[in-house]
Amino acid sequence: GVIINLSSITADGNLGQIAYATAKSALIGLSNTIGKELGKYGIRGVSLSLGYIETTSTIKALGEEKIKLQKRNNPMKRIGNANEVINAIDFIISNKFRIKKYFVTF
Repeated sequence: GVIINLSSITADGNLGQIAYATAKSALIGLSNTIGKELGKYGIRGVSLSLGYIETTSTIKALGEEKIKLQKRNNPMKRIGNANEVINAIDFIISNKFRIKKYFVTF
């Protein structure tokens, strides 16, 4: 089996987001520990660290202008979408090999 935790690239720290960054960093530690403790039972722990994902709630929380700014400042000139997150999760589930970390940034 696999336990997938959704973390954030903010886990490395982000100005003004102490509580959020701490929580997301804790998910990475939890995932690593799950893998170490439960791996012998065939259970993997994975943390998927996401960047901004274009959803209705993200647009509502940030506003159109901040989304446009994020897209301009991103090397790929876009943010992720829900289907890409689903594809990443499908990959994690289907891939039995242990990989240290998955970082999905857009």
